[in-house]
Amino acid sequence: MKKVIGLFLALAMITSFGTNLLFAGDPDNVTNKFEIKTIKKDRLLKDYELKKDEFEVRTGKKLIDVYMDFQLGVGSTNATVGNALGTGTYNTESKVGVKIGGVLSIAIRDLFSFTTGIELIGKQFSFTPPVTDTAANNAFQSTENVLSGTYMNIPLYINVGGMISEDVGLTFYGGPYLGFRVNTTTLAETGFKDFDLGISGTLTGNYVVAYPLSLLLGVNFQFGGLNNLGGSRFIDNITTQNFTVFSGARIGF
Repeated sequence: MKKVIGLFLALAMITSFGTNLLFAGDPDNVTNKFEIKTIKKDRLLKDYELKKDEFEVRTGKKLIDVYMDFQLGVGSTNATVGNALGTGTYNTESKVGVKIGGVLSIAIRDLFSFTTGIELIGKQFSFTPPVTDTAANNAFQSTENVLSGTYMNIPLYINVGGMISEDVGLTFYGGPYLGFRVNTTTLAETGFKDFDLGISGTLTGNYVVAYPLSLLLGVNFQFGGLNNLGGSRFIDNITTQNFTVFSGARIGF
């Protein structure tokens, strides 16, 4: 008898609530249907915005284009070393160094394009004092001396270029940079200064793999030491010329 009464009460409760009593996972639940439609709508809007952004970038019609380049490369450093005593010239030989960088570019269509970021670049070369300079040979204690240092450069570049087809782009950016010495191998009578002022130019090609990701291939040339990177009683100035080949990835925003 108790079981019958309990079943009767349960049926009465279901009847009183009517169709409002639905399981959370019930596909006929109005709330669930609304949430599913909202999720689908949000996804469609996101896909639309992404495709619209991709179309504008590929066709060069985007008003404000922002992208980040991550670069990894190797290159060589040539140097010009001035003799303070004027007794012959220093012979130099280039050495291989590594460049790692992350640069951010902002382009406002046909009005303004600017690139900045952080680049770590290794500068390394060897030099030999002139045979006729006895004092310098005695000071450096070697026929060949290697001077190396790593600088953190902050570029201040203007860039030109863009997409030349839907998949391929070409960009050139150049201008001055500010370099701050991270470490160095210091010789007794010379060494790199803590600050490097120079100019640089970079040509970069990019291939869109899957928007917003592109692969990069480029070359970079830097002329450093506009402020004179070195100086002592034997060496009156040091300027450097770096040529680097790099690859990497570009991510659009």
